[in-house]
Amino acid sequence: MGAVVGYGVAGLQVVEMLKLFNDASTKINIVGSVIAGIFGTGMDIGYRGGDLSTVQLPSAAYTSPGA
Repeated sequence: MGAVVGYGVAGLQVVEMLKLFNDASTKINIVGSVIAGIFGTGMDIGYRGGDLSTVQLPSAAYTSPGA
């Protein structure tokens, strides 16, 4: 009988640990999303986030070197 109770308590502890892990993971993801959003907003404001209109294209197509 004692082993069953012991395993039951251990199982409840594992469930509690998984809940704590899930809460920590959720908070880490929220902070990461906020940081990415702030960075993306800064890139949008600074117009440095993907405007390639000033990049010169090559005059000829790529050809692979001979082996």
